[in-house]
Amino acid sequence: MILSTSPTSVSHKEERMSSRAETHDTRSEGTIAATVSSTRLRGVARAADYHRSEDEQNATEVSARVTYEPKAIVFACNWCSYAGADLAGVSRMQYPTNIRIVRTMCSGRFDPAFVLRAFEKGIDGVLILGCHPGDCHYIEGNLEAEKKVTTTRRLLEALGLDSRRLRLEWVSASEGARFANLIKEFTENLRNLGPTPLKGGK
Repeated sequence: MILSTSPTSVSHKEERMSSRAETHDTRSEGTIAATVSSTRLRGVARAADYHRSEDEQNATEVSARVTYEPKAIVFACNWCSYAGADLAGVSRMQYPTNIRIVRTMCSGRFDPAFVLRAFEKGIDGVLILGCHPGDCHYIEGNLEAEKKVTTTRRLLEALGLDSRRLRLEWVSASEGARFANLIKEFTENLRNLGPTPLKGGK
């Protein structure tokens, strides 16, 4: 017995198969589109996170620069420079307060180890103040200090530190205004240099 299939029946089957294929294709296209869209969104999100992180880091660095106040130690000779500092205080002259003055009997008492120890402890700069040449109470103590400072500055450069963090100046007992101006200038220079690289080691 031979079964015959009518053309109409075949046509319906073909239409159903075609419809299923189209539905499958549509679903596949939708899945691909959704995957691509999701990938793009993740990429955008990662880019946004990267830029946000970069912006936050920049803001932190700017904030640190704005709020940064350098710390300095001043070694002042007893006979001239310390008296000059005292005159500045008595005369109510304004100068930065983020310094610590250490009185020494002579600027020649300065030792390179003092500077290295100060930087090790997180100090940003060291200022040596002595009598003007020819006025040293110990004849040539200030000239000895000058030699030591020159040698120490070379040592700092060898260690990767800016030699401008160490400075030698002459201040007499009558130069209170000069003392105040030197402190302002030195502090501003340190602020521009930023924190010492050894800051984290204190």
